[in-house]
Amino acid sequence: LRLTAKDLKHEGIVDQVIDEPKGGAQNSYDEAARLLDVVLSARLAESSTHSVEERLTRRYQKLRQLGKWGTSDASLT
Repeated sequence: LRLTAKDLKHEGIVDQVIDEPKGGAQNSYDEAARLLDVVLSARLAESSTHSVEERLTRRYQKLRQLGKWGTSDASLT
């Protein structure tokens, strides 16, 4: 199914993959929360520079693209 974080990023399903702390998030909750805070704060700051209408339009366009994995030949169905 190709559901790795790298694949989801490549296909545009997720905007960013946030690295885990060494040893995994389960070994360092505070560091995992700090990393998440840094990325979310930056994303929210960037997003707030756009109007609500622009953010909604971008999100709608992104969601409309999900599932378009390539072209298909209708004659094969």
